[in-house]
Amino acid sequence: MRKTFSLFRISVCCVAIAFGGVGVLRAQATTADSTRQAAALAEQATQQARAGKTEDALALFRQALPLAPNNVPILRDYAVILGWGEHYIEATKVIRQIVALEPEQPDWALREYARSYLFGGDTKAALDMLNTLVSRGDISETVLMRRALALRWLGQPKEAQTAYEVAQEHYPKSGAARAGAVYSLGDQNKLSEALRTAEAGLRDLPGDPELLKAKIKVLNWMSRHLEAEQMLDGIPVSLENDREILEDLVYAARWGGDPGTAARTARRLSADFPDNPATKKLARQIDLEYGASLAPGFRYISDSDGLIDRTWSGEFAVHLSPANELRTGYLYRELWQGESLFWRRYDLGWTGVLSRRVRAYASGSDVNYGTGSTHRIVGDGGFAFALSDSARITAGGGTIAMDAFRATQNHVTATFASGDVTLAPSTFTQFQARYARYDFSDGVKRDRIDLEALFQVHSQARLKLRLGWRSNLMWHDGATSDFYSPETFQSHLALVQMSGRIVRPLDYSVEVAGGWQMEPGTPLENPIQVSAHLAWHPTDNFRALIEVGRTTSSLDRVTADRNPYTRRVASVGIVYSFH
Repeated sequence: MRKTFSLFRISVCCVAIAFGGVGVLRAQATTADSTRQAAALAEQATQQARAGKTEDALALFRQALPLAPNNVPILRDYAVILGWGEHYIEATKVIRQIVALEPEQPDWALREYARSYLFGGDTKAALDMLNTLVSRGDISETVLMRRALALRWLGQPKEAQTAYEVAQEHYPKSGAARAGAVYSLGDQNKLSEALRTAEAGLRDLPGDPELLKAKIKVLNWMSRHLEAEQMLDGIPVSLENDREILEDLVYAARWGGDPGTAARTARRLSADFPDNPATKKLARQIDLEYGASLAPGFRYISDSDGLIDRTWSGEFAVHLSPANELRTGYLYRELWQGESLFWRRYDLGWTGVLSRRVRAYASGSDVNYGTGSTHRIVGDGGFAFALSDSARITAGGGTIAMDAFRATQNHVTATFASGDVTLAPSTFTQFQARYARYDFSDGVKRDRIDLEALFQVHSQARLKLRLGWRSNLMWHDGATSDFYSPETFQSHLALVQMSGRIVRPLDYSVEVAGGWQMEPGTPLENPIQVSAHLAWHPTDNFRALIEVGRTTSSLDRVTADRNPYTRRVASVGIVYSFH
């Protein structure tokens, strides 16, 4: 009986093993069929991708992957074609899956992976892969150029410059390598050297598109917008639709006296490249700049002569066209110095861009002194001429309402004429000279000369440092109790200016100046001037401004008192822009 049972059990086991083997064979056959199906779909997808039908190819890959989810060759091709389609974030996720399954990858795949990491925002991972390729002896132009770009994007401009120079040694006819060196010099604020490098490259490689774009961009960085526009006027037809060229055209026209072109080009960029975040941001900025704005504000002044000055103001500005802006405003000013008085002012003004080299402005105001129906109509106008990017002249004239306390009581006005010359021989140097002549309604005439020289010695996002000198000379042909009117006055101040970005939505600027001032009948004085500005701009269309300052310079006083002088000011305002 036991023997019979044992034979039966052995028979059952054999049958079970036989059926189990069939199941395994069937599973293996099913897996093999799925893999073959997946491979066939992947092959079709690859052919579609090579024909330029990237999205059709990706759709086929998404059918293939469930059939062979861990098939490295299929995953590898899928990741590469995701990169071709600029789906970089999704591509990097697949690349991580591939590397987890198979750490060692062929060089051609690493090149594609590095591209997706680089343009997908993981620059450090891209650089690591590119360094690996170089260490393996891959000195192809693509690898060397992308490695240099990764260094530049990681904020290592000196290392990037060296990497571009290495690429140039291996590929001396590469305009892109030379252009990369130009950009790296620009990142180091070596703008003059960057421009010379671009010009030398164009002499060796005339008409090279990458070097043309690099030179135009550097000219914009140097605020040489007129020169940039002249270059853009003559670009080859093949570059007319290039995104970088169009962006540079916006910047050049925006600051170079052609706002109509800036607005039209920004709209074109937005239409032609709707998925590019930088292009969308630029188009929005232009829309806001040539749209409308509302700017309320408050200012408080007090000084050692006992003056308290409070001003509430508001301005509405609207662009009738990109080249023409109309402004209207209201100001209420209250002064106290032993007694109180106030006045209101209603403003209307226009600013226009007449050509690339000529701008003009005009304004008119109705000043109501708040005593009965006493009004004064004042206004001014003028022109600004750009002789070149480095030389500008401004000339204007009109009538002003004098705002000193006694002058306000007596409704003093003045006709004036002024001229201004600004020279910027280099990106980091500026000289300015201004002369103005005033003829006051109380019979006093004033002449004033202002001179200033500024030299930028450091330039980074967090700190731009400028050193300079400012001189003021002023003289009157007679004295008056209406306002500060010394026979002669001069001040000479050394100054330090600092500006930069604290965090992304918060900018600052600070100026500190000190020196000496002289006027007849008073001892030599050493005034100090300090002012600070803070600008908070959490969005493109909103900006809040705060200013505080203190000065001991008599030049800032509005009374005829000659005692030692101190003046304090604080203001706050907002600007809301809309389109």
